[in-house]
Amino acid sequence: MKKAILGAVVGLSLLGFSATGLTNNVQASTRVTSVKYKNIKDTTVHVAKGTMYSTTKLSKVSHYAKNYKYTSFKRTEQATIKKSNGKKYVYQYVKSGSVKGWIWHSYVKNGKAPKRPNVVLKTTNMKDAKVHVASGTMYTTAKLSKVAHYGKNYKYTTFTKTEQASVRKSNGKTYTYQYIKSGSVKGWIWSGYVKAGNAPRSFSSYNLAFQDYAQGTGLGGVYGTPILEGFDDMGNELIYNYNEDVANSTSSINKNITAFQNIYNLFKGRFSKSQQTHLSAMITKVRALPTSSDDDIYEVQEQLVELSQAMGEVIETF
Repeated sequence: MKKAILGAVVGLSLLGFSATGLTNNVQASTRVTSVKYKNIKDTTVHVAKGTMYSTTKLSKVSHYAKNYKYTSFKRTEQATIKKSNGKKYVYQYVKSGSVKGWIWHSYVKNGKAPKRPNVVLKTTNMKDAKVHVASGTMYTTAKLSKVAHYGKNYKYTTFTKTEQASVRKSNGKTYTYQYIKSGSVKGWIWSGYVKAGNAPRSFSSYNLAFQDYAQGTGLGGVYGTPILEGFDDMGNELIYNYNEDVANSTSSINKNITAFQNIYNLFKGRFSKSQQTHLSAMITKVRALPTSSDDDIYEVQEQLVELSQAMGEVIETF
């Protein structure tokens, strides 16, 4: 009895049937009887499913579209194919480099292929550290699908860095992203935009301190001036408007030197090491000069002018 059933199944298989119905090769057993070609304008398209054949005979599979759903193709030809079942089907020829073939037109979609989604390969906890950013995009998750904030809006904000993730992006390359947060502002940002340490102070806080140091100390160029609008204005005040005539006594000269020392201390964290060395040496030199005679005072005034200009040139670049 079992042999009889098995024989019946084999017989059905030879006829193109299986025990549960038609096999997946019915189309292969349906011959192509005629082909009518049509030239079409080259168009960018993409596919997500279907079978690509090497010729319009549809006898040899070249690729499976599911493997190329993130690939953009050029559609260059079209063919109306009549099969032995009497029905007509429209196939289109698509190609992208060495990947090419004929595929049923309903599987072909206009436009570029969607981007390959980002893949989070690994996430690790990090030791909490203070950091800051000045540019870049912050995303809500490590998949980078939704923008949370833009770093340029928070260049004076100090964040805490807590996590790190390796993310393979749509171009196939892997990048390191870090999770940073400061109150309600948080997100994942490329590690190259993350800088160690506290954020720099805003210009407004520097300006208030700068004006405070300048008032009443003999820095005539900034005394009584309007609120400055930027570091370049602040530098200009020191370069061009320092009034050496105000420093005409030992007392006023000492106030000037103290003012410049305070301004140096204010910006010290922003100066490079070489700038720190140069400006600090100038301050030390002028402090060591005598102020007992008019000639001495004149020499100190000259040195203060040079110090003012040197410091202003650096501050202008911030």
